[in-house]
Amino acid sequence: MTRPGLGWNVTFSTVAGGSNISIVTIQVVDNDGNAVNECLMMDVWLSSASTGIGYAGVSDTFNVVSGGNGTDMLVLNAADGTRVLTSATGTYDAEITDAGKAAVYVCCTVPGQGGRIAVSDVLETADYG
Repeated sequence: MTRPGLGWNVTFSTVAGGSNISIVTIQVVDNDGNAVNECLMMDVWLSSASTGIGYAGVSDTFNVVSGGNGTDMLVLNAADGTRVLTSATGTYDAEITDAGKAAVYVCCTVPGQGGRIAVSDVLETADYG
C-alpha cells in the first residue's frame, strides 16, 4: 500500500493526436519514479502561465481521452479546468483540442501533497495533430 504525502509527484508525457488535438498523460509517481497504483483525485487545468497560476482563457477544450485512463468528475471552469479521478494505475489521459494550437501548460494538483501543483512543459504547435 502506498502512503500519501511521502514524496509523490507527477510526470507529463505528450503526443500529437488527431487534427488539432494533443494528448497529455499525467502519471502519479512515488519518490523513486515508480507509478503509484491507486485511483486518486486531482484537479487538472490549462494555464497560459509557466507557474500554473490562472486559466489559459483561450478557445480550447479538454477532457479525458475516449477509452483512455481516468474519469472526469466535475467541471471547474468551462474549457480549462476539471476535477478528475485517475485510473487504478494513477494515470489520467487529457485530450486537449485547440484549432489555434495555443501555447498552454497542463497543470494539476499533486495527490497527497497538500495542494502543491505541477506544471508541464509548454504545449506548442508541434504537440498538436
